Amino acid sequence: MPTDLAEAGDQLSCVIQRGLTGRWNRRAASPPAAQRLCVRRPEATLSRIAVVLALGLLLSVQGCFVAPLRVAETLDVTVVDAEDGAPIRDATAVYFVCDIHDFQCRHATLVRTTSNARGDLKIRGRREWGVWFPVPGGLPVPNHFIAIWAPGYSAFVFGQYRDTVESIRRRVPRQDVLEALDSIPSDRSSSDPSLNPKEELRGGKIRLRKEAT
Repeated sequence: MPTDLAEAGDQLSCVIQRGLTGRWNRRAASPPAAQRLCVRRPEATLSRIAVVLALGLLLSVQGCFVAPLRVAETLDVTVVDAEDGAPIRDATAVYFVCDIHDFQCRHATLVRTTSNARGDLKIRGRREWGVWFPVPGGLPVPNHFIAIWAPGYSAFVFGQYRDTVESIRRRVPRQDVLEALDSIPSDRSSSDPSLNPKEELRGGKIRLRKEAT
């Protein structure tokens, strides 16, 4: 009796077709397996969810976890003139994010963009799924380097862990990064933290001083 019920369930959950034409094959008393296209049952989906949850529980017991962790923060600023507060159009930004465990920044993110007519400049952050371990080297620790400048203005340069143009150039061999660093003006007086505190990098204003003449 249980066997009959199982077979009946299989018949209800499977569509018997002739090859891949989509037509019924009424003649075949016992069609080959290639002609049986089974409809995925809800139970199968629930089983997969249960497996994923069990895997997550097992990983947590082992001291690790699966989650989308932040590997790059969002840059959201308005670039303005330090004297009169007027928005600066076409200001250039170099946005460089490298995990501190990736010493030579071979897997770093590099973005170059410009501000719009209102001086707005935004680069979206990013999260990354992974199996993480709460030990040194087992979690992402993004290190941000940001430079913003415009023609006729000095550059604003921010290094999250005290990185400078020169220190990055000494350790990073990537040619695209070196070219981006070379484009940053030597006058970086807009980096003064009293003028542009780091809190301004999230929805604030970056004030650029005009170049000394």
